[in-house]
Parts: sequence; structure tokens; C-alpha cells
Amino acid sequence: MKALFFAVGLAIAVFAPSHALAAQPVSHAQADSLTPVPGGATGATVACLQAGDLNSGIFQTTFLLGSAENWEERAHMKPGVFRFQERQRTETMLELADTSRGLAIQFDFERKRVRTTRTDQPEVWRDLYHILNASDKEGATDCMTLARASGGQAAGSNQSAAPRNGGTTVQFITVKIGSIINVAPGTKLSATSGPPCPGQAGFFLCPNKFTCAPVGGVCCPGAGACAAGTFCDKFIANACIGPGDPAFCPGTGNPVTGVSLHCAPGSTCLPGNFCNP
Repeated sequence: MKALFFAVGLAIAVFAPSHALAAQPVSHAQADSLTPVPGGATGATVACLQAGDLNSGIFQTTFLLGSAENWEERAHMKPGVFRFQERQRTETMLELADTSRGLAIQFDFERKRVRTTRTDQPEVWRDLYHILNASDKEGATDCMTLARASGGQAAGSNQSAAPRNGGTTVQFITVKIGSIINVAPGTKLSATSGPPCPGQAGFFLCPNKFTCAPVGGVCCPGAGACAAGTFCDKFIANACIGPGDPAFCPGTGNPVTGVSLHCAPGSTCLPGNFCNP
């Protein structure tokens, strides 16, 4: 038998007072361009960047820094990896190149856009994605873990498997691009609590500040959420596990922290929270 100690955890985000915006009405487009990119990283510090559809904001792909100046792009919930070499950084921009495909990618932090060009036409850029979240190395663990799981190469993960008995697929409720998020100074965003999700009654804002979770549910590391009574599955990417599965350790699901104890697929949780086999 194997002892089981597992917890899904998210860093808590705390909002400090901000006086960057004047106390006057602004349009959604203005609000989006004036507010900083969620996650807090800039072009000079970014190590993991999550991007979404230009119109809807729905989560599409992740760019993550590997060793040295080598980057990868991993589409969400799809196999395959594209590789890039870092070319230059400033506070407001980071540029990557894929010489094998003759492409360049740029993270435009001023416009919150990921854009691309062909290396033989460097003056012609077109927008690809909307920047949802950008983390530095210290804060990039959840972003990178989710991306590697979605790419099918995370140790111990099984991205192609269906949710287990009693579980469901992770929900992705995305904050609409340009939404104004009202967060009182000092408010803490955690795996199980946050301010109301803009335009989504019955949901709260997750720490990544671009997806939301149902009230009573839990935000998963990186992105997505599980409904009340279920928890983010450690072993199956983008899935939730609940009491209906024998691998779930009864009584360990904590609705305050969002943490549960559970075993790998094919194992059963025994009394004392041990996995067999």
C-alpha cells in the first residue's frame, strides 16, 4: 500500500489599492487597455503566458519558458508542442522566433495581444490571441503545470482520459474581454472564494483573473473549475473527481481550501487514506 499525501493548491492573490484610473466612466475597450495584464508579469519578466480567442477571450493556448531562452507553445487540451527561440525583451514586449516555420511571435503587453509575422515580411504583423494572464518564474507553477498536462507530457498525468466515476470535465467560464472587474482593496482571491464573476451570476472570480468558478466549487491550478462537491483531479488533466470514485478518500474534500485526497486511476483509497495498490 502507498501512503497518500496530495493537495491541489492555488496561490492567493491580494488586491492593493490602485489610483491608476481616474474616477470617471470608461469604455470596456479603454478599461482593458489601461489595466495591467493579470498575473503581474511584464515583457521583461514573463515566463508563462496564457492566451485566448481575440473576440470571446476563451482560453486557447499557453506559451512557457523552458531552459535558457527556449520557449514552447502548447494548445489547451490538445497534443503537440511548437518551439521558439527568444529574440528580445523589453518591459512592454517579448519576441520569439520559430526559424523552422519562418515565423515570429510577439507578446504586446500594451495592447494585450499575441501577434505574429513571417520572418521574410517582418513589417506585417497580425493579431493571434488576447493575453489573459502572464506570470513571472516565481508565480508560473500553475500555468506551466496545466500547459504540460494539456500537451500530454506531464509526469503522472493522463490528458486523454475521460473523467472518472462521479467526476466531470473541468468547467471553463471565461471573463468577457473588456469586462470591468470591481475588486475592493485587500480582497483575497483563493481557490474557493473571490469577487463576483462579471456577467456570470452564481460564479466567483478565480485567482488567474480570467476564469470563474461556481459558488461552492473550486478553481483549479492554472485555469478552469470544478462544481460544488467535486475537486480538481491530480492525475487526469482537465477533470474533476468526486466521492463517487473509489480512488477518492471519503471525508477529505475541504470546501474551504479546495483540497482533496485521492489516488491514481485504478487504485482504491483505503481507511487511513492509503492507496491500494
